[in-house]
Amino acid sequence: MTTAGNLPPDRRCSFLGGRWGVSWIAAILGTGLVVPIALEAHRLDEYLQATLISIAPNRLRLQLSLTPGIEILPGLLPTIDRNLDGAISSSEARAYTKQILKDLVLTVDQRPLKLILFESVFPAVSEMRDGLGTIQLDLTAEARWLRPGLHQISFQNRHQTNLSQYTVNILMPATNQVRVLSQNRDALQRGIIVQYQSFASGEGRSLR
Repeated sequence: MTTAGNLPPDRRCSFLGGRWGVSWIAAILGTGLVVPIALEAHRLDEYLQATLISIAPNRLRLQLSLTPGIEILPGLLPTIDRNLDGAISSSEARAYTKQILKDLVLTVDQRPLKLILFESVFPAVSEMRDGLGTIQLDLTAEARWLRPGLHQISFQNRHQTNLSQYTVNILMPATNQVRVLSQNRDALQRGIIVQYQSFASGEGRSLR
């Protein structure tokens, strides 16, 4: 896990400017199965939480971007920078990540999945105070018991519901072993239900 307070600016923005930038926007816009996400600036009095979900035959990947507006930051910051020293330490980042993970509910075929942190990037507090700081979490969940066939994913984000605006989107599968069939979001985009079909290796190619 990484905190960004002591990283150069290009590394702090690696999720949005690299892996999470143009590539994931193109993946979303490349399929008619998703609702376009709001690309305009978020409001200053809200906590913008954007979730991207990638589906593989036996694994799910969630990429979360959390950007607090400057007007709500004074109330939110003590839950992140617990000693209010103006820097987010590794232990503080771990503690806040744990809070977020407790508020995320992910199931496949009504079976709960455990989300594991793969990588995190926390911005400098000064960036958050300027409204430019985004927390990025890269999470994975294993589902090795899944077999080819029809499956349903359910995801709910219950983190800071009184402060937040949400978006949730499904990325176009990177493998021909997965075909997304339908997506249904709730009105606030805190949650989504996804129906998809998985295929045995080599089977999906012939069915497309």
